[in-house]
Amino acid sequence: MKKNLLMLGVCLMFVSLFTIVTNVYGIQIEESTAELKLTVTKSPETLTNKDVTVTISSTFSGDINISTPVSSYELAEIDGWTLSEDKHSLTKVFKSNTDVDENVKVTVAKANGNTYFDAKKKEDTAIVSVTNIDKVVPVVKQDKKENEDGSVDVFLTVEDEHINEALELEGWTKEEETEDNKVVYKKTYTESTNDEVIVTDLADNSTTVEIAIDIKKDNNESNSNVQDETNNNVVNNTTNTVDNSGNPETSDIVVYFVVALVLATVVLIIAKRHYNSKINNN
Repeated sequence: MKKNLLMLGVCLMFVSLFTIVTNVYGIQIEESTAELKLTVTKSPETLTNKDVTVTISSTFSGDINISTPVSSYELAEIDGWTLSEDKHSLTKVFKSNTDVDENVKVTVAKANGNTYFDAKKKEDTAIVSVTNIDKVVPVVKQDKKENEDGSVDVFLTVEDEHINEALELEGWTKEEETEDNKVVYKKTYTESTNDEVIVTDLADNSTTVEIAIDIKKDNNESNSNVQDETNNNVVNNTTNTVDNSGNPETSDIVVYFVVALVLATVVLIIAKRHYNSKINNN
């Protein structure tokens, strides 16, 4: 009887000791305050005209009252997302902005470092929102105005969702900034030209504007040029006349020579006849 009581006491002592140890050192296999925490990141995070990669990462928070701690969670696969090799993160490439926030349900496949913990009960929702993609080039409207002096004013109205209001176009003056995502630039051309202007928004989208200017000369200036040309022709003709009179042509010289020869012949004949007549008289 005493032996049985002794064995019963020893058993009760071991049960009490086991209870004390499990309460003190936390070796009972049961879930406590462990949670699945998700972090959502975007790359790039700033305004861009490229695709955006979203990453959902898992982290372990809290603790589990078990003998072997949970070091991390391995995530389950989700359609449309790529699971990393270590299974701790999911990624997806977005080519355009999300119209509404996406609620992505992330579930734990298992908990690393512990085979007893029922990790499949752990899940959380990641909210994914992509709003920093802009692949639309700026819209540029071109207007022209001819001035009284013949010069031409060109106005460029730039319209864009993410307009670069700090944009400075070389040689252009910023005339106006409106509240409806528009900026107006002005430049005055005084000569005919073909110009090219590149307009870039904050997302690095660019639009190239071709500007063709044809400046027509004033009528009075044209008439003046015609008169000058006429006067120049008259002066030149007069000069040519003077040159002709001062420098006879070859045909005139021949004529003069023939006349002189005839006159000399006549004089010679007259002189000879006079001489013969005088001899005969003697």
